[in-house]
Amino acid sequence: HTQGSSPVDNEDMLAAQRADLLATIRNIFEVGENMVLSADEIHEAVFIDTTHDPYRIERKLPIVIALRADIYTTCPVERKPFLMVFTGEGIVADAKLILDVGSQQGLACEVTRLARSMESKNPIWEVPYHGKKTAFAIQDRNNWVALAVMYGPEELYRQGNFMCKGGDRMTRVGIKDHQAEEEIYLKYANALVVARLLGFSLLAGPDVMCDVDRRMGLLVDQVKATVIDINTQAIEDHRITPIDTATVLRPTTSTEARKGGFSHMRWMVTSLSVVVGTLTAARWVYQAKQTPKSYPQEVGAFLHALNIDFSQPLSCIIQGFGDVGSGISQLLIGQFRQFGVQVRGFSNRNFAIYCEKGLPVPFLSEVRQIVEEESPDALTVERLLRMNSFDVSLRGTILWIAGTDSMRGQFDVLTKDLAARDITVYSGDAAIVDELIYQKAMILFLAALANVIREKKQVERLQVSILSEGGNNTIAIPMQPELKKRNILYLPGELLNGGGSYTSRDEIRHNHVDGLGALLREPGYYYTHITDEIAMIALHRIIFFLERWAASEGNFALDISYHVGIIASEIFAATDRLIIDRNPRVLEFAQIDQERTLGRLPLRHSLGENAIQIAQWGILFRKEEVSEKMGRLRQLLCDALLVRESGATDNYEICLLRYYLFVLGKMSY
Repeated sequence: HTQGSSPVDNEDMLAAQRADLLATIRNIFEVGENMVLSADEIHEAVFIDTTHDPYRIERKLPIVIALRADIYTTCPVERKPFLMVFTGEGIVADAKLILDVGSQQGLACEVTRLARSMESKNPIWEVPYHGKKTAFAIQDRNNWVALAVMYGPEELYRQGNFMCKGGDRMTRVGIKDHQAEEEIYLKYANALVVARLLGFSLLAGPDVMCDVDRRMGLLVDQVKATVIDINTQAIEDHRITPIDTATVLRPTTSTEARKGGFSHMRWMVTSLSVVVGTLTAARWVYQAKQTPKSYPQEVGAFLHALNIDFSQPLSCIIQGFGDVGSGISQLLIGQFRQFGVQVRGFSNRNFAIYCEKGLPVPFLSEVRQIVEEESPDALTVERLLRMNSFDVSLRGTILWIAGTDSMRGQFDVLTKDLAARDITVYSGDAAIVDELIYQKAMILFLAALANVIREKKQVERLQVSILSEGGNNTIAIPMQPELKKRNILYLPGELLNGGGSYTSRDEIRHNHVDGLGALLREPGYYYTHITDEIAMIALHRIIFFLERWAASEGNFALDISYHVGIIASEIFAATDRLIIDRNPRVLEFAQIDQERTLGRLPLRHSLGENAIQIAQWGILFRKEEVSEKMGRLRQLLCDALLVRESGATDNYEICLLRYYLFVLGKMSY
């Protein structure tokens, strides 16, 4: 017990802290999930409880209670998670924080859907971490909760080889106090280290929160300091169990570059996978329409009904203009400019802007610069109007502005001023910015929060042919089949937006193995190595799944997301079995990796990386296909001087050349 308090007083304090967290847990399920949990039900579901941990008590840290997810009887996805981990202080009772009005998702529902997406995405992208997400509900600095949802097999956890990873998001915040948010985030980190989760079986990552790269760096420092402090205290207090530092993984990714981070924002890694995947899909559609006899009749009819005029430049609109959305825009006007894609519009929480002839490149460059160098929140209406590139080149543009009720007089003046410049302005509540998604373009990139499209009437208003998910769960599950009925090709996030996940895996490996000095000396090498791999995996996965989907009437009757989920489950099941059963090949390769890296990487990471590579055999790559692919590759190489990147949509040969080289490289593993 803490110094100066009696055992009775201490027990009362512990009971009160635990009762507060349990009250918050009940609120989360009752308000957000329409479930009333009894004390007995919660007690039976407890898997981890740090209430009486001596180090936690000494340092006055929040309690962690992890429940078996079987307790979540109204779980919105077909497969329940392994654990639901709660930590916090006080009691969170604000219904608006627990049940989000915009998405109509409870906190538990949102986090579970996001974690389930990571569970499908990571194995597709050769990432050996099971699915996880954390979301915070912050009422004020004294009343907050963090919920982390973890997927994966308990058997792997018991063996000590469990790893799950996903981002941490702070979108349910009832106060505007960034300092308080930061303090809460570090308390969360401390609490989960005490529970032997963060840095052990659970890894954090960037998601929707302010100043994300810096906060990821603070979390790394905090975990390191907490581990050191636990070991120091364990010398003096035999009740505290020390930590073997060789088993601790880098707890998060996308930190500041000076701390060894591979910035998701500056490297545009998620945006890259989305752009490469989408452009490859457009090329696949073109070639499939040219070779209709290669596919079932239903496939040809659907592709024809997409109504894509390939004689015109490709065009897109981008909903959400943070890390991913602004990165998509920047890549299309920069690295992929030879494809000639018109960026017709984009939106954020403050405004939406659209021009059918395409927004000017200088304008798109300047808005990306604001987002990257400052923050997405810096791109306000006021800032937009002060931009150097907000000029006559924007004639014919439509602008939707959110939240103008409190500035009606100012808005009327603004409307007249912009009308004189041939810019049409509309205003309304926060939802008005979603008018962008109903405008005309070939591609709609959804790169914001969940359930942007959740009603059939929204699907009916769409005027696009391809919907690419840059964010996670942007389409409500019941609406996904409706897109196909409306002749829209839906490319799910689990397939498209894995660039960030892949980068995280390599950031953890290179920080452990190469060290900070190497990362700072050769940043260009790591950037090129990782982005090249992302581009190749994105291209391969799109072609693989589109061909699988279009291979038969039975396959085509199901959504692409169904096929992604099936393959992901098969890969993870095979990966887990290889590790749990101590497969000799996996053990041999992991031992070689340990020797090669001088043991700097925890063994479970070597096991996971090697197992997930081997697990893909017979699923993504089949031995019997080698001779066929070698023949096709020889044919393409004969025309190698003609097969080069042109940016033309009809140039599917360059995709096939890259595809076969990638596949045969993997098959040589």
